Amino acid sequence: MISTYIKSIDTKIYTQIFNENKEQVLCFLHGNGESGEYFYNLLPYFSEYKIILIDTRNHNKSDKVDGYLDFKTIAADFINVINYLNIKKCDIIGYSDGGNTILELLKNRCDIINKAVLISPNLSPKYLHAFLRIKLYLYEAGLLLKKKDDLIKNKIILANLMLKEPNFKYSDFENINTNSIILSAQKDVVSIKHLDILANILNIKHINIKKSTHANICYNSEAIDIITNFLNN
Repeated sequence: MISTYIKSIDTKIYTQIFNENKEQVLCFLHGNGESGEYFYNLLPYFSEYKIILIDTRNHNKSDKVDGYLDFKTIAADFINVINYLNIKKCDIIGYSDGGNTILELLKNRCDIINKAVLISPNLSPKYLHAFLRIKLYLYEAGLLLKKKDDLIKNKIILANLMLKEPNFKYSDFENINTNSIILSAQKDVVSIKHLDILANILNIKHINIKKSTHANICYNSEAIDIITNFLNN
C-alpha cells in the first residue's frame, strides 16, 4: 500500500493506493464524518483492481479548511487526485455523501467514470428523513453553543454539508448516459421514492437491499454480491 498527500486547490488530500500494479482502477468515496478506512473490510472483494481510497477534505487525515463546503469542491478534489495519479477513467463506489459526489461527477464529468455504484445518495437535504434533519439541526445548535476551537468549527462545516447540500434537481440528470446502479437500504435515511425517480431518469437500476440499514449497507452480503457482479460484468 502507498499513502500520500495530493495537493488540490487550497488543501492536501490524503490518498491510499492498494494493488498499485493492477491496471483497472476502482475508487471509493466515503460518507460524511467517515474516511477511506471505512472501506478496508471490502478491499479483499476487489483484489483484481488498483484501489484508490481518499479522505475527503476536512475528513480524517486530509487537511481541514475553513469556510463553506460543497460537493462541487469535493468532486474537484477527486478529479485533481486522479489527474495527479494519471488516471483517465475509473470505476467508482460512493457511499452516502460519496454517492452525492458521484452525482456531481455524473452531472459535470461523466467522462471520467467507467462504472459507478451510488449507495444511498440524495439529491438534496429535503430527501433526508425528517427525523434525521431534526437531529442534525439539534446537533448543529449544540455545536454553536460550544467554544469554537478547530475541532468544533470542522464539525459545524460537516453538519452544514448535510443540512445545506447537495442542491441537485431531477432535470440535472436528464440525457446523461451512464453505466451505473443505485443501492439503498431497507431502513435508510434517504427517500427511497426519490431514488426510484432518479434511477428512472438515468435509465439505471435502483435496488433496495433487504435487512439493511444506512449504517451497514456497505457490509451487507447481498449488496456486496450485487456490486461485484455489476463491476465484473
